[in-house]
Amino acid sequence: MTEQPNDPFDYAGVEARAEVLSRWQVSPSRQAPTGAEGPCPRCGHPMKAPITTQITISETELAAPAEPPDPARTLTVYFVCACGEAHAGRKEADTGGCGAFWLADLVKRDDGFYILTPTADRSFAQAAIDLHAAAKTQNANVQKSAEKWLGGIAALFGLFSLAGIFSSGSAVAALDNAGKWAAGVVAALAVLTAGFAVVLGYLAAYGWPITSEVANNLQLKAWKDKRDEYAPKAGKRLRSAVKSAAASLSFIVATVGIIWFGPRATSTPTLELTTKDGGSACGSLVSWSPDGRIQLKNGEGDVFTIRACTVAKVTITESCDDVKA
Repeated sequence: MTEQPNDPFDYAGVEARAEVLSRWQVSPSRQAPTGAEGPCPRCGHPMKAPITTQITISETELAAPAEPPDPARTLTVYFVCACGEAHAGRKEADTGGCGAFWLADLVKRDDGFYILTPTADRSFAQAAIDLHAAAKTQNANVQKSAEKWLGGIAALFGLFSLAGIFSSGSAVAALDNAGKWAAGVVAALAVLTAGFAVVLGYLAAYGWPITSEVANNLQLKAWKDKRDEYAPKAGKRLRSAVKSAAASLSFIVATVGIIWFGPRATSTPTLELTTKDGGSACGSLVSWSPDGRIQLKNGEGDVFTIRACTVAKVTITESCDDVKA
């Protein structure tokens, strides 16, 4: 059974000195590091810690002692003791270790190797802490965001049923050409603005999963600044979503109004004329003049004239297709 070490559990910050960090090994040492291994600066027990240089989260979630390090070659990293040794006073809810946490700079040397040094510029400390917290939950955050976006995609497909409100063949067919064009344009605007409302609303609530490079402090600060911009950006998107929803509702009302009260197409009857000599003619009525001349237009668009005095019977029909010549 492991004996209890002398250092009790205590969640507190410690200073990571150069002689301690010199015993840490970064891996891989010549590529973008994914982890480091070495002794805890407080309890001295060996431990492993992840290093995050790339992160994918939702938008809803960033030095040498003698002189400040080059931000483009340095990444400030937040570490928490994760040794496997027992420490007196540690509760079950604690994640392990002795409770110590500290900052260190991951520096890329001129020969391409990465090493850890004491932090010289603490202005990146909060960004490093935020990155450490975000890295622990990035998988759950992306999964949660994807699940929410599935509902958004379903809502977008639901807009097709909204478009179906305006596609009643008999109602639209009764309009004249101007009415049909007006109803079509306004209905399209209703669907588009409804789509904008859905997308902007989901972006405001859940953001869009993005992957950010955080291999140095310049990228770390850029990631932190963009993360901090979420709240005002989300508010702007939400206001735009509400405006788009209101516009969509207005377009829907306008479309229904056009369908109900828009100008109707003038109906032209189709006549079947039976002449006294047993012949027949069929076409849409063009004119019926006072002198007894009847003008009809056949299916090919040709206009012909029949004198009313030669007609024995007039029948209104739906189509000339079944009328025998």
